[in-house]
Amino acid sequence: MFEGSLFTFYKDPYCKIPVFLMGGGSLRAQRCVLWIGGQSESFLCFNYFPRLAEMLSGDWAFAQVELPSSRVGFGAQDHVHDAEDVDELLSILVKDYDMREITLFATSTGVQVVFELLANGRHTAFVTRAILHGVVCDPASPLFTPEGVAARAEFVAELVAAGRQEDSRALVDHYDIPVTPARLAGGGFPTLQEAVWSPCMRGEVDTLQQSIGRVRVPMLIMLAHHAQYKPTPEEVDKVVRLVREYAGCTHVTVSYFKDTCDERRRVLKAAEQEHVDAILHFLAEEDDRRAKQEKEEQWRAVEEEKKRKSILQANAFAKNLARNSTA
Repeated sequence: MFEGSLFTFYKDPYCKIPVFLMGGGSLRAQRCVLWIGGQSESFLCFNYFPRLAEMLSGDWAFAQVELPSSRVGFGAQDHVHDAEDVDELLSILVKDYDMREITLFATSTGVQVVFELLANGRHTAFVTRAILHGVVCDPASPLFTPEGVAARAEFVAELVAAGRQEDSRALVDHYDIPVTPARLAGGGFPTLQEAVWSPCMRGEVDTLQQSIGRVRVPMLIMLAHHAQYKPTPEEVDKVVRLVREYAGCTHVTVSYFKDTCDERRRVLKAAEQEHVDAILHFLAEEDDRRAKQEKEEQWRAVEEEKKRKSILQANAFAKNLARNSTA
């Protein structure tokens, strides 16, 4: 049994979007980690979520949302409309649940929604951090070569033209993660494979500027790969360097999780505590950095006030001296 609050909000009269809010402690938290999963992922789909909610409790609430594009029968929806729905949820969390700060936490194809949201959302002023998790594979694999990407785009266009926007089964042999043609047809970066890993390996800095370059808040990137794919230390260092160089924010953390998925980029029951620890460490580190920055700003304000008073005293002394000399 998992304790929390389940509520819904309307996309339209025919589609209620469910949200599950956990944790927060007896004193209602005013900060929230909002999870946005992939199309095949739902509430508590990762075994470490209850543990994460428990560890966050007292300081952060943990919210999970099911995107309309993940549900069959509500009409095909692309990531742009998903992002608009999450943007509306941000407003609800702020107005109805008194949240003052929100961390976006995306997994799998959920990162596609987060990139769009951060680029065009109306309520992103309340987003203070981003956590992006993705399983990556060799960019030279047939699905992710330039030729493979082009062939998939052509096939997706054919599916859309045939009215099969919601048919995720149609892409089983053309993509390694469950996703609908509607989501792939909408553009953007479906996962961290397209947004970060492949561009870093190929030195495609223009792509990095369009993906992580739009993230203006402190960011944690969590990368996982399976046992058959072993990036070299040089490749790992290259990814870390390019991510930090081209991210739109000044504070970036990159964490690796080896052997925690299979060859179809499905997350396994592994390294669960390590995932929780990485998220908690990132949040705590940013809190410490913010506290240090605020302390420095307070010190500078005090010094500026001392300087201002010193100047005023000097000016007053000079005026008195001039007045006495003319008397």
